Amino acid sequence: MPNYRISKEEELKVVGMHCATCVETVTKAILSVQGVKDASVNLTSGEAKIVIEDNKKLKNVIQAIRKAGYDIITQEFIMKLNINQDEIGKVKDIIENIDGVISVKVGMERVIVEINPLSVSPEVILDELNRKGYKANIETEKIAKKSEYKDFLVRLLVAVFTTLPLLFINNIVLQLVLSIPTQFYSGYPFHRGMIRAIRNRTTNMDVLVSLSSNTAWIYSLIQIFIGKEPFFLTSSSLITFILIGKLLEAFLKEKISEDVIKLTQVKARKIENGKEYEINSNELKVGDLVVVKTGDIIPADGVVESGEATVDESIYTGEALPTTKKKGDPVIGGS
Repeated sequence: MPNYRISKEEELKVVGMHCATCVETVTKAILSVQGVKDASVNLTSGEAKIVIEDNKKLKNVIQAIRKAGYDIITQEFIMKLNINQDEIGKVKDIIENIDGVISVKVGMERVIVEINPLSVSPEVILDELNRKGYKANIETEKIAKKSEYKDFLVRLLVAVFTTLPLLFINNIVLQLVLSIPTQFYSGYPFHRGMIRAIRNRTTNMDVLVSLSSNTAWIYSLIQIFIGKEPFFLTSSSLITFILIGKLLEAFLKEKISEDVIKLTQVKARKIENGKEYEINSNELKVGDLVVVKTGDIIPADGVVESGEATVDESIYTGEALPTTKKKGDPVIGGS
């Protein structure tokens, strides 16, 4: 039995997994990081549970996952903090030693922190700094990596405006010129993804799209030189239609990110020693007992210990009617 007593457990929300191969790739990427003792990736929930020897290795884990072509939901926020040059290192050490912190940039007036919202909240970090004698307050909060949607939108617009004319233009030179932006600018994420997949000795959708579009484009180029009709419309159309799917995926990713952040900000009424008090939902631990009243959002996945109520789980199950929950029934956090 492995000894994890001196290790820490982290849970990450992975975005972009679609199949068993994706799970294998993400697991392999996580385990390749020095300091990771164990990793378990769930395709259905999109979550990766890892056992890591040092919280400071978390940044390396996320970098490895992103290098493999996937992404992690993170939260970034800015704190106002007036300190002198000598205190910068101390403040950075305090924040970096908090579980769930990914990266910290400390200045004399502002601190930029990136965190795993499933493990820690901005309020926890703020409280720790205040406890250490530093007066800080949160200036802004945002979800990291929100530019992906805009990036895909721009690439899709370029693809649409250069692909549509191919339906009507017969001039071969113009067809070639119009196909280049779509093939090499709009299709760049797929070509980059294929290179990453090859480096990781695996295959994914990017390999299929890049290989198919490049084959069609190169074949069309050869057709020009031998005096036959090219098929630039084929490669451009393929990239355009796949980009529509990628744009929708990026939009949903941002929405999921926002939902995850909102869920971690939900307050839980914890019962301990017969007393009830509020804590952040991401501070709950396995075995904690919480009270959920009428109209409340369930703060975490769990099992009903006592009582009976109807719960709206439509956001997860698609079931329009509320579900009756009684003792022993499982409940889903966020419902």
